[in-house]
Amino acid sequence: MALKDTLDKLNNINLSEIDLSDLDINSAGLWPTPIKVITALGVFVLILALGYFFLVTDLQQDLAKAGEEEKSLKTSYREKYAQASNLEGYRLQAKEMEANFQKILSQLPLDTEIPGLIEDISTVGSNNGLVFNKIDLQPEQVLEYYVEKPIRMEVVGG
Repeated sequence: MALKDTLDKLNNINLSEIDLSDLDINSAGLWPTPIKVITALGVFVLILALGYFFLVTDLQQDLAKAGEEEKSLKTSYREKYAQASNLEGYRLQAKEMEANFQKILSQLPLDTEIPGLIEDISTVGSNNGLVFNKIDLQPEQVLEYYVEKPIRMEVVGG
């Protein structure tokens, strides 16, 4: 009932009858009830506003940052999941590439095959009417996966 009585008093009060210059902060307990209620509401609104600006605003910024981080983590997760789901395919592809690499490597001549290679070239050339005046091995050129061994030849034929 106290709340109902207070609300009734607030409805029946004429604020023009209250002289604000008579109000003293040290005797706030003696102020008229409507002034106490208005002051309490003002303090309450002030506390809410300050709490919002100092607490809720920071929390909203933290929430926005966490949302952005969540998006980037989800994107990263999707990329890694796609890679992991294709892992077996990547392994098979790597095995195939290794087999192809070994096959190609086996086709390259070794150092011991150079004299046989020169002999084969001269035999085929001689059978086709070519005369080899000069065959010189040039210095090796080391590349990333293999070594080139240039051969300089002087050939006459017709």
